[in-house]
Amino acid sequence: MANIQTTNPVSTPTYDITTLNQALSTVFNPTQTNASSTKAAHTYLETFQRSPSAWSLTLHNLTNNPPTNHQGETLADAMNRTFFSAQTLKIKCALDAHQITEGNNGNTIGAEHVKQGLMHALTLQTSPPVLSQLSSALAALSINLSWTTVINDVLSLPPPTTPTLKCIMITGISEEYAHGKGEWRQATTWQSKDVFDFLSSSPQGVSQNLLTKTALNWVTYVDFPPSVILDSGIFVQRVFESVVNNGDEESVDFVIEVMRRFPSFYRENERLVEAWVGKVMELVPVFENIKVGGDEERVRGFVRIFTDMGESYVSLLMDSRDLNQGALVNLVLECAGVTNREVACITMNFWYMFVAEIERLEPYEFRQDKIDGFSRIFTDLVGVCCRLLVVSRCRRSGGDFEDEQRQNRIYTADTIEDTCRLIGGSEVLQQIGKRIQFIHERAQNGQPDWREIEACLFAIKSVSNYIPQDESAVIPHVMNLLQTMINHPSTSPPPIMRQTINILIGRYGQWLSQHPTYLSDFFNFLISGLKLPPTCSSSALAIKSLCESAPSAMCGPVLSLYEQVLGVHEGLNIKDEQMLLEGVCKIMCKMTYAEAASTLGRIMQPIGSQLEAASSNPNASPKQVNGVISRLTTVVTHVKIAPTGGPNLVLSLMEQCWPMLSKVVERFGSDAVVAENVSRCYKHSMRNCQAEFAPLLQPVIQQLEAIFDYSFRSSYLYAASICITEFSNDATYSNRLFEMIVNLSNSVFKRFVNLEAFTSNPDVVEEYFYLLSRFIKYCPVKLFQGGEFLGQALKCAVVGLQVHHRDANKGVLNFFENTLQFGLETQIGQLERQGLERAITMSGEDIVKGSCHALMGDTPLFFIDTGSGSLAGVLYKLMSLCPQQVAEWANKTVRGSGASLGPFKDDFENEFIGILTQPLGQRLEFNRRVKAFNDNVW
Repeated sequence: MANIQTTNPVSTPTYDITTLNQALSTVFNPTQTNASSTKAAHTYLETFQRSPSAWSLTLHNLTNNPPTNHQGETLADAMNRTFFSAQTLKIKCALDAHQITEGNNGNTIGAEHVKQGLMHALTLQTSPPVLSQLSSALAALSINLSWTTVINDVLSLPPPTTPTLKCIMITGISEEYAHGKGEWRQATTWQSKDVFDFLSSSPQGVSQNLLTKTALNWVTYVDFPPSVILDSGIFVQRVFESVVNNGDEESVDFVIEVMRRFPSFYRENERLVEAWVGKVMELVPVFENIKVGGDEERVRGFVRIFTDMGESYVSLLMDSRDLNQGALVNLVLECAGVTNREVACITMNFWYMFVAEIERLEPYEFRQDKIDGFSRIFTDLVGVCCRLLVVSRCRRSGGDFEDEQRQNRIYTADTIEDTCRLIGGSEVLQQIGKRIQFIHERAQNGQPDWREIEACLFAIKSVSNYIPQDESAVIPHVMNLLQTMINHPSTSPPPIMRQTINILIGRYGQWLSQHPTYLSDFFNFLISGLKLPPTCSSSALAIKSLCESAPSAMCGPVLSLYEQVLGVHEGLNIKDEQMLLEGVCKIMCKMTYAEAASTLGRIMQPIGSQLEAASSNPNASPKQVNGVISRLTTVVTHVKIAPTGGPNLVLSLMEQCWPMLSKVVERFGSDAVVAENVSRCYKHSMRNCQAEFAPLLQPVIQQLEAIFDYSFRSSYLYAASICITEFSNDATYSNRLFEMIVNLSNSVFKRFVNLEAFTSNPDVVEEYFYLLSRFIKYCPVKLFQGGEFLGQALKCAVVGLQVHHRDANKGVLNFFENTLQFGLETQIGQLERQGLERAITMSGEDIVKGSCHALMGDTPLFFIDTGSGSLAGVLYKLMSLCPQQVAEWANKTVRGSGASLGPFKDDFENEFIGILTQPLGQRLEFNRRVKAFNDNVW
């Protein structure tokens, strides 16, 4: 089960230019050949791309063949052949540079020949996709051959190499900079000045747009000192002129990227920051002229620049020196006030950062001085945000526009909430109140625009966490306004307004609990909203919030509420009905035991009838079953009443439902959604009842074992893990819990006979190994005394390590780490230690082998050195337990790994063995070595 398969080397045929081009023609024209010929051509080309012959033949196709060199070849075929050759050359330069020698020798190809051939090919090609592939090939070749002078070599190329082509090659090199190492990176960094000197020279025939784009790529990807930008004054001036004259997007992006790459936080950037601030502030008069009625794209560019300057130079805004910081913050505030709301919302991230930075300031007196200094801006910001919250009058509809508008309103409301943390909720509320007053005064005797009122209400509901329950200056007027609106005899609030009102009522439930005179009208309004699809969910949520926030005020109408639920639940979706039911449960929790028992019986009567019907009706469907189990789960989750006057109400409820629930699970348990809902029901029942759930533990476990065996649904494994969590602290149940683990494991072992079975059920892999980890955490003794069982589970986990699924991989590694961690505990018994030693003897070599293949790229690896459940953690703990055996297994495994590591195979193997044989040292250092090894392999 735990053997890892490796791929045998493929024998390579002899390659020549004629056969190669025939194969390409076959692949590009599959309708003109049969399937077997096409498949054979595909195989030929795949092996060709890995062969040393590919170097000379692709260079031949790129440099010697005119566009249509072959009889009957179309222009499209020639273009495909050229692109294939360029793509192959890129792959060779990136992965097979070890096939290149210092000079041509027999079947090998020399480095100088490849360099010259690639440069020549670049001068002959004109297709942008081909040039992109070849420029990436040039960059990869320079990295792998440590060609440190590549930039200067490119810049000094004579005609026919055009300046435009040089820009393309420089762009390709910059995009691969992150893959370079050592001397190559250092040399490329120091040649940055040569690049910007070239760009500043206004080379003939190159557009300013391409020059800027080339510089933008260089700034984005390459590390270089800020002095390079400072010394490129001519080029920088042309970029800013382009921003002023036409708002060129590449120029805007360049200005922004320089600020992001050289933020004010670092002192070495001080001179560049000072120069850049001056340059950017010179744009302000232009912005003032175009911000109203100007070209939207130009306005967007200016807003992006000013906002990014605030974000990149936020440390200057926090400086104790008077640097006229208010001018920049006021500028961003102006940007937030532009006509286009989508553009205005670009500023919202700045306000988030700005508030966060102020909150971090120390000491308190300095922080408060900053807040006081910017207080006027923050109060103005509230008004700006209220205008941004106004729903657009645009008649455009569709998912993208509506989602964007909704998201922008959320960001804007978050900004108002952030402002509360600095100047206080009461001050923000007063500003919103003034805005409402202004809207009504402006309307004079007419009806104010409901959109503007809705925006203010949206802002008020967003600051609810910062408003005291005894607020008396604004909230009473708001509640009176709501009362007038919902009781207006001739008009009904539009759906968006109703939704905002609903949420606001729910958010201010605590305030309403102190002012119950409003509750009757609001409650009736919410009930009416349940019948309207657009506002159904928000109405249900508000009712639930009121039940939770004002239970004493809602205790009277609780049965009336439930009658309302019964009257409308057929028209509600299950989630909305669950929210209403949860609200009823919250109120029940405030009742006496006798009142709660009576109300619970009233609630459960229709649910019980539905459950009975689902268990006996031959026409019942999984959808109906899911609905009734969801309702039951809501009740057992939220009804938490101390059993002072009788038995536990939730336990009694589950015992009464158990016969019907068992039939339903037996009939529909294979359905994935039913399985998930049943597991949730069991989980919340056990967590609610805790030890009192014991009478039902045995039947639940028996059911989980049986239903998992034939359904193989991972949800039942999760439910089993909850049994362990809730009952592992009682030794009475340890034998039964271990028996459950063994029975579930037998079902897993029976299904997981090969890697394909693992791959087809990644969720089971994940939950099964988390289940074992939980058992080790809560009651490990039985597992480590359980004979060969632990060794079998470890062998199963080794195969699970090969599953290409992130969560499954995490579950397996977590199990490995927990198993090995148990062996490192000081208070471990002799029998348990012996059990662990047997398991490691049985599976340790497989674990090392699996780790080796994962680190060398043969099998998936998602977690190298992070969190609880990483490959480095597994190896570290295994070495801590048995260092000598790990060293032996590492030698045996690596020497026969078969990993495709090219000419560096011996170096990588020695490095891996060194990691597992060196003194262990600190965990962080070990993690670093493992991570570095994996990075080198890739």
